[in-house]
Amino acid sequence: MPSFAFPEAAARALGRVTAYASWLRRPPGHPVDLGPLDAADARRLIDEALAQADAGGALGRPDTDATDATADVWLPADATAGVLKAYGLAPGTRQPQGTEVVAGVVHDPVFGPLVTLAPVGSQSSLVPSLVRHQRARALPLTDVDAADLVDEVLVGGSDAASAAPGAPLGAPGGKGARRAGLVDLVARLGRLAEELPEVADLVIDPELDAGARIRVVPPEARPELTLRRLR
Repeated sequence: MPSFAFPEAAARALGRVTAYASWLRRPPGHPVDLGPLDAADARRLIDEALAQADAGGALGRPDTDATDATADVWLPADATAGVLKAYGLAPGTRQPQGTEVVAGVVHDPVFGPLVTLAPVGSQSSLVPSLVRHQRARALPLTDVDAADLVDEVLVGGSDAASAAPGAPLGAPGGKGARRAGLVDLVARLGRLAEELPEVADLVIDPELDAGARIRVVPPEARPELTLRRLR
């Protein structure tokens, strides 16, 4: 039997249990229909970059002057744009103040690929307290997963964005076109991460000079991730 020294702690625990029960009752959603994609062209660009790195080519981060043949393989700006275009995406561009977001893909050692979303400026290493405003979802993504991720950032769900620079970005249902566009963005990033396991790090950020960057690595076998599939 759980016991708590103060009622506030008990109330927080009960709130978390209630929220988890609500999450379990929600509909699972369905795979998102994204139309025709060109995964083959995206894979060609990635394979070319990895081959160049194997041959001793230096592919450093596109937003720095540093190059190191032993460093991570970062795609050049044109290849980055090409990979994004293959999935109906584009590098980040400036939006009206208060509506900009940073979207991306990261690899977690436990959960595997994650799709992330955050208000612009909330990932600044100079302000560590703002990193908590980033939200993420594990793959594979359904339409419900994508919409939930967007709504958390748009309205600051789970204390996400309300205190971040440029937030809140609007409520669900308001600015409907903007919300729908972000849901589509998240769904496309999820599909890209599923089909291109070589993508270890992807960021679409209007504050980057090129608007986006992608780091690739030779894919590693992760058999445990194959258990997580959509029906």
